[in-house]
Amino acid sequence: MEGRARIQGEVLPEVQSYLELWRVFSANVNVSQPFQTGMGGEGGISLRLRHVPVIPEQFPVRIRMGYGIERVKMEGGNPTTIRTEIVDRLSFSIGIERR
Repeated sequence: MEGRARIQGEVLPEVQSYLELWRVFSANVNVSQPFQTGMGGEGGISLRLRHVPVIPEQFPVRIRMGYGIERVKMEGGNPTTIRTEIVDRLSFSIGIERR
């Protein structure tokens, strides 16, 4: 079970920004330690390109760059130990939209 919140806004007419946050309340995992909690977030910007020579104008191209980070807590080998895993990433993507 998880909860998510996302906001996005327009920086310029062709540039949008976004921020997404989430928290995991319960989960089943395939490791020996019991799951405690997890949370994370991602933010970034996207740029819409309208005039790409080989793609019709009604299908604008969108380029996106984002940074995300996640933290998961698991119980360790003995009951008093907590193991924390942190993963961060930088992503670049390109896609075609349909209007």
